[in-house]
Amino acid sequence: FETADGLTAVGGIGPVTANRLTPYLSVGSRSDLRRDLYLKPKVWIHNSSADAYSRFRRIVGNPDGYSRPDTLGGYLGSPVNYYQRVHYRSDHLSANLTQAKRPGERLPGPLAFNNQSGYASLEDLGRLKIAVAGNYSMRMGQGLIMGSGISLGKGQDVIRSANRSGAGVRGFTSGNTAGAFRGAAVTWGERIRVTGFYSSRKRTAAVVEGDTIRFPVSTPQGRTLAERERRLNTGQQTAGGRISMDLPAGVLGAGGYVNRFSRPVQKGPGPWQQHSFGGTTASALSIDYRFTAGPAHMFGEAGRTGNGAVGVVSGVEMTAGDGTEFAIALRHYEPDFQSIFGSSFAEQSGTPRNEEGWYLGVRHRLREAVRLSAYFDRYHFPAPRYLTRQPTGGYDWLGMAEYRPDRQTELYLLVRQKVREQEYDDTDSAGRDIRLLSRHRRLVARIQSGIQIHPRVRLRNRAEWTDIRPAGGGRAPGFLLYQDIRFQARHNLQIDARVTLFDTDGFEARAYHFENDLLYVFSSTMLFDQGQRFYILFNYRPSEKIQVWFKASTTIYENRLVVGSGLDRLPRNHRSDIGMQVRLRL
Repeated sequence: FETADGLTAVGGIGPVTANRLTPYLSVGSRSDLRRDLYLKPKVWIHNSSADAYSRFRRIVGNPDGYSRPDTLGGYLGSPVNYYQRVHYRSDHLSANLTQAKRPGERLPGPLAFNNQSGYASLEDLGRLKIAVAGNYSMRMGQGLIMGSGISLGKGQDVIRSANRSGAGVRGFTSGNTAGAFRGAAVTWGERIRVTGFYSSRKRTAAVVEGDTIRFPVSTPQGRTLAERERRLNTGQQTAGGRISMDLPAGVLGAGGYVNRFSRPVQKGPGPWQQHSFGGTTASALSIDYRFTAGPAHMFGEAGRTGNGAVGVVSGVEMTAGDGTEFAIALRHYEPDFQSIFGSSFAEQSGTPRNEEGWYLGVRHRLREAVRLSAYFDRYHFPAPRYLTRQPTGGYDWLGMAEYRPDRQTELYLLVRQKVREQEYDDTDSAGRDIRLLSRHRRLVARIQSGIQIHPRVRLRNRAEWTDIRPAGGGRAPGFLLYQDIRFQARHNLQIDARVTLFDTDGFEARAYHFENDLLYVFSSTMLFDQGQRFYILFNYRPSEKIQVWFKASTTIYENRLVVGSGLDRLPRNHRSDIGMQVRLRL
C-alpha cells in the first residue's frame, strides 16, 4: 500500500475503520519513516498532558530562629515552605521543572530557588527506551549498589517487603536534589538492554579542616549564614552503566559505577564510623537476577565495593497451595561494604552495610473475608552500629489478622515487637562509670476499623498501645486513639478530618500515624507526651482543569509550655500548620 487510504480497497475496511487505523500506521521507506519520526509534530504530542502545581505551607507563628538576627545564627528567610512544579508528558516526550523553598531559606527573586530540578527525556522510541538530560534517578536490581528514591521498610505487606523494584532510569521530579543525579542517561535495546549514565553535581558537606570534609549531607539547607557558607561546597562526579538480558524465565543484569568527590572525605570519630567511606573515589559492581519457576519468583543481587567488601541479598516469593503465600530473604552486608548509593532491604536505615540476617513472611487467606499475615526477621550487626561500641543483634516480628466481610467494612488487629541489643550507662560497685549491653524492647498493639456508613461518609478509627522496656530497666507506656472521617460533600468536594488523642511516657514511647495531606506530600506524624492533634483537609475541584487542596492542623500538648528546640523553639504549648496547593491541568 502506497498510502494509508489504500486500505479501503480491502473488503471489510471502510473509511471510518481506515481513519481509526491511521495513527498506528507508517508509510514510506526506512529513511522516510526516520525523518517523519523526528519531524512530525503529532509523533511528539500524541496523547500529551501538562500539569502545573503550586504549594504553600507554613507554621502559624514564628519560632525563635526567625526573631534572632542572622549574625547570631538566626534564619535568613521566612517560615514559608513553597513548592512549584510544571510537568509535561506525551507518548515519547517528558519534561519537568521543580522549584522548592524550605522554611527559613531566603527567596530573593521569583526564580531564585535554592532547590531546583528539571529534566527532558525521550521515551519508548523503538530500541531507545529512555534518554534523559537533567536531573534523574537510577535504580539497579535490588538497589544494593544503586537505589536512589524512596524505599519503604518492613510493614503490613509481609510478602513483598524484601523485594525491591529495579526501575532503571527515571526523570527526577522532587525538589530535594540531593537524591538525584544531574547529567545524562540512556537506556537502549530490546532483549539485551544497555544503560549508561554520567552525573556532575554539587553537594553540601561539613568542613573538618582545610580541604577535608565529612560525607555530604542528604538534605542541604541554606537557612542560616553558616549553612549558606558551606552550601554546595563539594563537587561530585559519577559515571556508570548496566547491561541486562531477558531470558526465557527471567532477567539477568550487571552494573556498576565510579564516583569521585572534589574534596577528600574523612570518616567520623565514632566507633560505628570506623568502616564508613573515606577518601575521594568510591566504586561498586554488582550482578542481579529475577527468575520465575512455577509458583516461585526468585530475586537477588550480589555486589562488591571498591575496597573489596561484599554485599549479598537474595530471596524467593512463592505460592504454596490455595490462599497461602510466603517469602524468604537472606542478606549479608560486610561492615565495610561502602555502597554510598545503595538502598536495599535491611533493618538499619540508610545505605546497606554491617548487617546480616534472614526474613520469613507468610500470608494465608483463612476464609474469603479473613486473611492472616506474619513475618519474623532476625538480624546481627557484626561491628558497632550507631551509638554502640560492640557487635549487637536483635529480631522483630509482626502478626496481623484482617477481616473484610464486604466492600464497606474493614477491621484489622496488628501486634508487632522489636527487640534489639543496646548499650546503656551504669556504675559498678566502686562507683565507676561503665557501659553495659542489654535488650531494648518495643511492643505495639493496634486495632483499626473502617466502615462506609453512607455513600458519602466513611469512618475510620484506631486504638494503639505501646509498651517500651529500655535497656537498663524501666518502662515507658504509650497510647494513641484517633477518629477519622471522610465526607464527600459534593461530587467535586471531599473533606477529610481527624481527631487524635495521645498519651505517652516521653519520646521512647512515641507513636506514628499516616495522615492525608496535600497531593504528593508524604505525611507520617510522630506524637509523644500528652495531648491532642486535629486536622482538616479540603479537596475541591471547581472544574476539570483546576483542583485545590487546603489543610489546617494543630497539635496541643497538655504537659508542655514549649514546643520544639533550638531555632525551631516555640514558647507555647501548641503548634499549628496550614497548607494550600493548586493543580492546573493544561
